Amino acid sequence: MVSFTLINDRKIWNDEIVKYPNYNPYQVYEWGEYKKNIGWNVVSIKANKNGHIAYLQITYKIKLNIFLGWCVGSIVGDISAFNKNEFIEYLQKKFNIKYVFIKSSFTNTLDVNESISLYTSGWSKTSKKLTSDYTVYVDLNQSIENLLEACSNNFRKNVKRGINKNLSVEVKELSQYSENEISELFHRFKMIKDVPLPSLEELTFIKKNLSKNIIIATSSIDDQIVGLRAFLFIGNKALDFWATTDLVGRKNYTSYMLLFELFKKAKEMNIQEYDMSGIDPLNNPNVYSFKNGIRAQTVEKLGEWELSNSKLISFLINKVYL
Repeated sequence: MVSFTLINDRKIWNDEIVKYPNYNPYQVYEWGEYKKNIGWNVVSIKANKNGHIAYLQITYKIKLNIFLGWCVGSIVGDISAFNKNEFIEYLQKKFNIKYVFIKSSFTNTLDVNESISLYTSGWSKTSKKLTSDYTVYVDLNQSIENLLEACSNNFRKNVKRGINKNLSVEVKELSQYSENEISELFHRFKMIKDVPLPSLEELTFIKKNLSKNIIIATSSIDDQIVGLRAFLFIGNKALDFWATTDLVGRKNYTSYMLLFELFKKAKEMNIQEYDMSGIDPLNNPNVYSFKNGIRAQTVEKLGEWELSNSKLISFLINKVYL
C-alpha cells in the first residue's frame, strides 16, 4: 500500500530530498516555483510505501482529460514507491482525469538495482529520447591541483592561458546580478552564436525563485564581460547551468578558466559532485570535446523513462508530437 502526499513547503521539501544519495539539483523546490511562473503547473509529491520513502516533483499540464507530466531530475529516495498502478490511480482521483502520461529524465548514475526497480514498478524506457544518456561527473573531493593535473594536456594549457589572460574575474550569486545586465549579455552572445540561453522574462523568474541556488562566474576584458559560466546547486551537488563566451572570450580561453573558478567556489561551499550536464558526442561534438578534456568520470545515467495508462497516447506523444 502506497500513500501519496503533496508537499507545499519549500524548506520541508529541500531538507528532505538532500537526505537521499540520488537527489538532483533540478528537484529543488525553487525549480518548480520557476516553472510555475512560465506557465506550468507543478506538484511536489511524497510517496510512502510501507516506510519506503520517495519524492518526485512534476511539471504538468492537463489537456483533453490527459495529465501530461515532465520531470527533470530523478525520483529521490526509493524508486519503487512510485508504483505505476497506485501512482496513476492517485493522479486520476486527485486531478479528476482519465489518462496519464509522464516522461522523466533520470539524471543519476545508471544503477542496475534502480533500473530493475523502475521496470518492476511499471515504468518503461522512453521510445523518444530528448536528452543524452551520458554525462561527466567531476569529483570535487580532489584538490584543484589534482583536477587540473588530470585534464588533457591541451585543456590544462588552455586553463593556464585563461588564467593569464583573464585578470578581472568575479564569482557571485545570481542575486547579486541584475537580470537586465545578464539578459543584455546573453543577447550579445546569441548574436555571435545561437545558443540556448533564457530570455529576459525567463531570467526574471529564474532570479525570483533561484537567486540563491545559482552561482555565476564572469570575466571582463577592457571593462566588458566576455564570458559567463554558472552552476545550479542544492546540498553537496551542482550541475553546469549556463556557459557562453563572445569572440574575445574565446580568443582568451575564458571558458576554461571560468570552469575552474566555479570548481574552486563549489569546493568552498562543500559541494562534492559537479555534473557537467550531459554530453552528446554525435549531435554536439564541440561541447563533448570540451567536457571530455577534463578527463573526469564519464557515466551513463538512468536516462529517460515514462509512465502511462494508454499505449495510444504514449505512441502519439512520442512518435508524432515530439
